[in-house]
Amino acid sequence: MASQRERDATDYLEKHKILELVENLTSMLLFHKPGEKNPREFLVEQLEQLKIYGSGPELFNSSNVTAVLRILDPMNKQYITFAQYKHGECCMQCWVHFISSVVILQIWQQFVCFCLA
Repeated sequence: MASQRERDATDYLEKHKILELVENLTSMLLFHKPGEKNPREFLVEQLEQLKIYGSGPELFNSSNVTAVLRILDPMNKQYITFAQYKHGECCMQCWVHFISSVVILQIWQQFVCFCLA
């Protein structure tokens, strides 16, 4: 059974989303592999950006989704088939697995719905 101190620590980590922050920072570090910089400097920069912008590190954004949609719709017909949608979703799931974030799938689904509306 966990002690009160362990429960308090767990509650603190959950309340402030510390584990998610560390996971995101680690993903950013592995994704960008800053060669010229010391990894600590890179992480400090990421934390400073987080402080300024108030959102988590971004590995994937709507421009990436736009690129996938352009690949799926090379003739610019402004629509994709359900099979193409599922293929694109599969691509997004590969990214989700890589960076452990369901935000990518949400971006994909919202962006596709917006573009195809």
